Amino acid sequence: MAERASRASIRLHLQQAQRLVGLITDRVLRIADQPSNNQQLYLTFPGLPADLSGVRLRLIVDEFFRVYEFGSGTTSRHTFITFGYQYKLLDAGNKEILAYHWHPSGPSKAKQPHLHLGSAAQVRQRDLAAAHLPTGLIALTDMVELAIEAFGAEPRTSDWRTVVAEARAAR
Repeated sequence: MAERASRASIRLHLQQAQRLVGLITDRVLRIADQPSNNQQLYLTFPGLPADLSGVRLRLIVDEFFRVYEFGSGTTSRHTFITFGYQYKLLDAGNKEILAYHWHPSGPSKAKQPHLHLGSAAQVRQRDLAAAHLPTGLIALTDMVELAIEAFGAEPRTSDWRTVVAEARAAR
């Protein structure tokens, strides 16, 4: 029963994320096991980055999470806890414009959420281009909204603000 409820919760999480990215791309997200940790799952566009609607930009999504069950029986509920992410915005030539990262475990010294400015951002100051610029936690919601408002991705539906607000409220 708990396993079935967990699978249903994962499907719901995927549907909500797909509704959100569906605002700016026709690519389909998938959920897979992270190869190095069978309790951790990740949300991603398999294969190539996703082309964004109305602009010559592409998006990479890798969001790592676990599902936890709280309570038992009919009062149990499942919660998703994000354990890291990588959201990248690329130009048409697949050069990185920017990338939001959070990888609290692993070999990198940068454990806090941060931003990278890629070569396509044309940052001329070398130390800034190599820096891990601190940010707060960034959600997929933030990335979709940024793509629309700052980078001109054309929303595929007129009620995109409502979809973003609902996704933000569901976090």
